[in-house]
Amino acid sequence: KVPYKKKKLLCAINSNIAPPFPLVLLSPFKKILYPERSKAIKFFEKEIPKEFSLYGRGWNAPMKFSLKEKLFGHKTYPSYKGSIPRNLNSKLEVLSKYKFNLCFENCIADGYISEKIIDCFKAHTVPIYLGAPNIEKYIPKNCFIDFREFKDYPALLEFLNKMDEKTYKKYIENGKKLLKSKKFLDTWFEEGFLKTFLEAISYNTGHRRLN
Repeated sequence: KVPYKKKKLLCAINSNIAPPFPLVLLSPFKKILYPERSKAIKFFEKEIPKEFSLYGRGWNAPMKFSLKEKLFGHKTYPSYKGSIPRNLNSKLEVLSKYKFNLCFENCIADGYISEKIIDCFKAHTVPIYLGAPNIEKYIPKNCFIDFREFKDYPALLEFLNKMDEKTYKKYIENGKKLLKSKKFLDTWFEEGFLKTFLEAISYNTGHRRLN
């Protein structure tokens, strides 16, 4: 637990990688969010350089599938703090030092919800979420900040700066309650995944026999 007053404002934890363009064309998910992440990083680096930090692999080198960056050089990111060891505890330790996390998925698609938002709840950090349009079907709105509700990044930053400690802690408590919810645990964690997986196998096996 990191005291509220000792937390910096905002961080982003992502790898600097995007799929090559031909794969994007073939994918059913056309609305990728890699460009939006870059836009957000650029804005917060400029506006709150002392309160924003960037973590992840690949930010200090040309993007893997970018011929342009390999030929003409890559961008530099003053907010970059390095990569994080590939274990959950290290990621949670970093997240816990920030009030908010830019929690942008790789693409926009119904039901596509990764570990990013759940890791924020575990670390007692408030996620600023952009991704699955139906996120509220799975995670209550009082647990996260929905980026879609803001017209631009200046409006989001104003909202973050004006939030008082009491309101902030409400988000944290709501996230903690969610992690203790039996329904949520049964849906998202090991036992729930195993149940869903076995039901799918059972259904598909029975369906083939009928046909």
